[in-house]
Amino acid sequence: MAPQKCGIDVTLCEEALFRFAVPTQLTPNWLNILADSLPGTKVSTENIERIKQRHSSQEQTFQLLKLWKQQNKEQDTVKKIIQDIDLCENSVLKHIGHPNLTFEHLNTLMASLPGKKVGKEDIERTMKLCQPTEQVLRLLNLWRIKNGDQDTIKGLMYGLKHLKTYHFPKRTIQSLKKVIKFLHRFTMYRLYQKLFLEMIGNQVKSVKVRCV
Repeated sequence: MAPQKCGIDVTLCEEALFRFAVPTQLTPNWLNILADSLPGTKVSTENIERIKQRHSSQEQTFQLLKLWKQQNKEQDTVKKIIQDIDLCENSVLKHIGHPNLTFEHLNTLMASLPGKKVGKEDIERTMKLCQPTEQVLRLLNLWRIKNGDQDTIKGLMYGLKHLKTYHFPKRTIQSLKKVIKFLHRFTMYRLYQKLFLEMIGNQVKSVKVRCV
């Protein structure tokens, strides 16, 4: 898939799905139940314990699924899951459209995000590596990594509020808002039902539905 060639480790759809897969009521052994339920190569007990020690309860599921995906990307089961996520990613790319953003635009967008900033060198490298439609996605990916895997969508929502004060293309702001709405709506719920509930079954007592 194109975004991976562009150097994206976790796409927006994957991140939204992995963060969505957190039940409203976390049982003490939730992470172990989830790890046991996932197909393919299991995440080791050592890695599970490391995730528990380093991350908050709300972040642990994302970290586990991210690691599971990395370990299993060649497995047929995971390839099928990735195909469904690819459809989601295609929709994201359609929403973004063809922004044709300049270096200054991208720099302004990155500066609007909270936390540690993506540097100008990273922006220049991204413009060389990635297609115009993927540049924003790649930079958001870099922002997430720089900021200890913080929620990209929340960061972007924060940034869009501040972009209004700059001379930033309104069309791109609207496109990014569409992406946020798309990822917050029932898209994730449908994907979650299809991909995870079948694997985890009735271990999940309730599902968190994220709304804007």
